[in-house]
Amino acid sequence: LRVVEAVATDAPVRAVLERGDRIVLGTWGDGVLELRGGKLTALASPDLAKADRITDLAVHGEQIVAASAGAGAWTLGAEPQPIAGFDGVVWSLAVHGGSLYAGTFVGVLASAPEGMARTVSSHDARALVAPVGGSSGAMTVLTPRRHEHRVFVTISAVG
Repeated sequence: LRVVEAVATDAPVRAVLERGDRIVLGTWGDGVLELRGGKLTALASPDLAKADRITDLAVHGEQIVAASAGAGAWTLGAEPQPIAGFDGVVWSLAVHGGSLYAGTFVGVLASAPEGMARTVSSHDARALVAPVGGSSGAMTVLTPRRHEHRVFVTISAVG
């Protein structure tokens, strides 16, 4: 590994996404930032409370998606578009079998072309791990359990 570029931010970085020549950072307090020419530039986010508390970033189709602790999830762009059903606290995102999944307090949600998310699992999902390539195999969910440090739940019938 070698350092290509170093920049400072006032807010803790929670997610980093590299897509082509773009590097996008999700921060806890400053929202979504893009590294351009050695400088961090704020990207548009929904005009909602807690939209600056980014928990994860993902690429779904051609869109970059941001998740937050309180403002749900949305696609980035000049006018951010909320993802229907991915409301409130979204801890993590994963793409699997062409679908976008969100890990939330109430479980794992899958985006649907009709617009509303469907529940895939009712486990409190703090982290989602899709298989490399995102199309086959099982997705792993990290979920906290009382008196245990971690429990892994495997979801294989998704899509």
